[in-house]
Amino acid sequence: MILDDTADALPSEQDGETETEDRSVLARYGLTYVDAAIAVAALWICVAFVPALLAPSWTPRLALVVGFLPVGVGALVVDVRSRTPSAVIAGCLVGWSVVGALLSPAWAIALKGSIGYEQSVVVLAGCFGLWSLSRRVTPAGAELLLRVLIGALTASAVVGVLQVVLQIDTGSLTMFEGRANGLVTHPVYFGALMAAGAAMSTWRVRAVRWWLWLPFVFLFAAGISLSGSRIALGAALLGVGVACVRAPWRRALAAGATLAGGVVAGTRLLRVVESAEQNSALDRVGATGDAVGVRLSLWRYGLDAASEKPLFGWGLGSFRQATQGRYSQQFAADHVKSDAAVWFDAHNVVIELLVATGVVGVCLGLAFAVLVGLRLRGELAVGVLAIVATWMFEPAGLVTLPLVMIMVGVGEQPRRSHQLPRRGATVALVVVGAVLALGLLTADLRLERASAGGDPASIESASAWFWRDPVAADLVAQSWQLEALLEAGEYHEEVVESAMLATEFEPDHPRWWEKLALRHFFVGDDDEAVASIRVALELQPYRFSAWRYLRDLGEALDRDELTDEANRELCGLGADDAEC
Repeated sequence: MILDDTADALPSEQDGETETEDRSVLARYGLTYVDAAIAVAALWICVAFVPALLAPSWTPRLALVVGFLPVGVGALVVDVRSRTPSAVIAGCLVGWSVVGALLSPAWAIALKGSIGYEQSVVVLAGCFGLWSLSRRVTPAGAELLLRVLIGALTASAVVGVLQVVLQIDTGSLTMFEGRANGLVTHPVYFGALMAAGAAMSTWRVRAVRWWLWLPFVFLFAAGISLSGSRIALGAALLGVGVACVRAPWRRALAAGATLAGGVVAGTRLLRVVESAEQNSALDRVGATGDAVGVRLSLWRYGLDAASEKPLFGWGLGSFRQATQGRYSQQFAADHVKSDAAVWFDAHNVVIELLVATGVVGVCLGLAFAVLVGLRLRGELAVGVLAIVATWMFEPAGLVTLPLVMIMVGVGEQPRRSHQLPRRGATVALVVVGAVLALGLLTADLRLERASAGGDPASIESASAWFWRDPVAADLVAQSWQLEALLEAGEYHEEVVESAMLATEFEPDHPRWWEKLALRHFFVGDDDEAVASIRVALELQPYRFSAWRYLRDLGEALDRDELTDEANRELCGLGADDAEC
């Protein structure tokens, strides 16, 4: 029998036995184990924050994706074997991204990621696995997911409000440049979640006690304003507008007025506590034209990079490396004044996928989006719409991508029953996922504790758990350099070798070459220091920090030709500290 997205899958006899056992355990709630697991996953994605970890927000979410990867991929394989069109496309996209990753210079990072990196084959496969599992959620599980989402987003919104009211600018839950970010990594993601919450809460104005949902609309609207995300504000208007289409006009009017009131309240709160800065989403709307102009230039660089590798792309997570050498002097002078300002993402999910996986990959991604989008219904549909709207101008990261895949899987209609792998295989896959997740959390905790202790040998041992990771290698280099300062003349070889590992693991990232140059200079290898800076400038010709390092090297080595060359370039870039 051929099964597709419009046919009901027929569970096997063994699958039926599994369902019976699930219900015997969770009979009081009418739920299955899959229902509970997906609800916990959604909750974890929205609120996960563990200050004891080296990466308090990033690692817990990656651990969840990795933990669900084995059983999720197992479920995806079952769907592919059932010839479900959307699952077949998902499987092809994952396979295509593997090939592109293997062809990338930083192939290990494209495959598995690195500390703080949010795009890799592992993340993509894990998200499709979450989607496949979510398709198996029952109607009771779908209702549970909605309640969990609203509760989790409410908690994050409250944290965002407290960040602003208390002006938290130190510690683990610090704001980002005066903007609230709740329990996630960045105000952009926080704003996207708040937009989804506002849209889903507005949908509930169709319910009998519809007025009970208006406070949630107000809170989420205030969260959008506090995030400072103009894109999230626009996405919320879109999501709320769609949610109001078939609602009674009085209720729709009340929801719209509540949304506006929340946005204004958030704006007023920021103005009261931050009189010197205007960081609300409403205040930042005035600079939208400049933001759009930056993105248009960025997308042009992305299209240019994609034309160079149109078939397999540059590999997941390689947008920065694909475009950094294409920046014009004016673009760099206006928008890339520091390493933190370099655009690691296309800020458009279509162009990002095009650069990462080529024409074939983006066609597969769009086909998947169309197939599942046509099947979305209800609150989850407007929530997904709000988040995906932000992806047209902002990144799709570890906060929003897994959550959207869960919402899409649960929100697909009509709802069908689906098989899982055989019981023994499912249990084994769950155990493997748990081991992988715990291993990642343990590795992060070990590295954080070793870094706090400062012993280079311990840091080097802990970093070995992060295979071919340039961030971990750089931490090792830093620790050996500090030890070399304390023990004059010692450990120079360890300093340079660790720094060289970072450039080996990610050879197309100029930051590692800059750091290698500084460490060569530290141990007295002056010519190697200059050569490393030259490599950084080959990768990104209009790089402020690299030219400054070259100028400093020229002054330290008494080489006027290097100093003059660097000053000329810095003058062309409009650097404030250039001697023009």
